[in-house]
Amino acid sequence: MALRVAARTRGEIIGADSRQLFRELTIGVCSPSAAERSGVPHRLIGEVSLAERFTARDYASRARAYIARIHAAGGAVIVAGGTGLYIGALLGGLTDLPEDAACRQRLETELRAAGSAALHERLARLDAASAERIHPHDGLRIVRALEVIELAGRPLSALTDGHYRTPRPPWQARLVVLARPRHELYARIDRRVEQMVVDGVIDETRALLEAGLREALVSRKALGYEAWIAVLEGSATLAEATRRVQQAHRQYAKRQITWFRHAPGAEWRMLGAPAAEDVLAAELIAWLEAGGASD
Repeated sequence: MALRVAARTRGEIIGADSRQLFRELTIGVCSPSAAERSGVPHRLIGEVSLAERFTARDYASRARAYIARIHAAGGAVIVAGGTGLYIGALLGGLTDLPEDAACRQRLETELRAAGSAALHERLARLDAASAERIHPHDGLRIVRALEVIELAGRPLSALTDGHYRTPRPPWQARLVVLARPRHELYARIDRRVEQMVVDGVIDETRALLEAGLREALVSRKALGYEAWIAVLEGSATLAEATRRVQQAHRQYAKRQITWFRHAPGAEWRMLGAPAAEDVLAAELIAWLEAGGASD
C-alpha cells in the first residue's frame, strides 16, 4: 500500500520498523527488496548498524528531518511500519528522561560481567512494570531503565505514563492501521516465515554470527534470529525453528494489534478484498494530493 500510494504522489517512504532500520538485517526482517527501493525512495531502512545505540528519540529526530526535506521538495511522505514506539515518538514526541554517560557505562560494564538476567532481576525489584515489558535478554533497554531509575530516583514506568505528549508536529498526519481477518493474517505470517527460509535466512544468520554480532542480535530482540541460531548450533531442526519463528511473529502481531487499538486517532481499515485496497489507496492518494500532509 505504501509503494502504491508513494508512486502516485511523488512520495517517499520512511520506515517505521525498528529492525528493518539495521543494515545488517534483511531477509529475517523482510526488508523492502532492491527493486522496491529503486522504484520509490526509502528512508530509515538499513541506515543504522546493529552496533550503534539508536533510540526512539533518535528515530523521531531523523524521521522529522527527512519529512521536512521531502516537504520542501514538494513530495508526500508515507511512513510505513509497525513499531508503535517509533510511530508514537514521531507523531507526539517523548518525555524528557535523564541521561548520564558515566552511569550508563558503569551499568554496561555490570551487564557484561553479570549478564542481562541478573540486571533484569534488579529491574524487577525496582520497577516491576518496566521489567514485565522488557525481555530479560534485552540488555540495552534494561540498562537504560536502570539508568533512568538511578538518576531520577523513580521507576521508569512512573515517568513514562502519558509517554507521548503534545505539541504535535507542524504537519497533518493520518494514522491508518491496515487490518485483516485474524486467520488470514496468521496464514500470511506463516507463509512469510517459510519464504525467509527459502530466501536464505540461515545463511544470513551464519554471516551475522561470523561477524561477531550474536550479542547485538539478542540484545536488539531481532525477532526470530535466536531460533535460526539454534539451527546452526544443532539444538533445533529447521522445521522446529520455523514453527517457533512463526509463533513468535504471530504473538508479536497480537501485541501490535493491542498497541494500535490504544493509539490516539488510529483509523482501522479491514483489507482482504481487492476492492477494499483500491478504495483505500484512492482515498489516501486524494488526501495527499489535496495537501493533507503539507506544512
